[in-house]
Amino acid sequence: MMKKIVIIILLVILTGCEKYVSGTHLTLSGKYKITRISLVSVDQNTTRDTVYRTGDIYKSNNPSSPKPFDTIRVGNTFFHFDYSVINLMYLGVIDDSDVWDKSYQTSYTIRGNNQWQEG
Repeated sequence: MMKKIVIIILLVILTGCEKYVSGTHLTLSGKYKITRISLVSVDQNTTRDTVYRTGDIYKSNNPSSPKPFDTIRVGNTFFHFDYSVINLMYLGVIDDSDVWDKSYQTSYTIRGNNQWQEG
């Protein structure tokens, strides 16, 4: 009888507990790679839908497209989001660290990001 009571108490303790989490903050931090670009036509009479996959190169026909968005090597174009900075121009790896062109760096803010609302 005592053995059954101990087993029941252990089951209640092990399965009846919940982990309390007060909230999390939304973050975009990380390195992202463009692996596919889908262009969806809004006028079927002049252009058609196009999908660019890894290995393809997307070149913008718009002369006002800013760098690095004028030419995108699908599968080889990276972006990096830190807690407040976006790096847009990946240069490569030096001494096991990613190197980014600082002239293509900009800051961002996620508004309303707190433990009750995720931006």
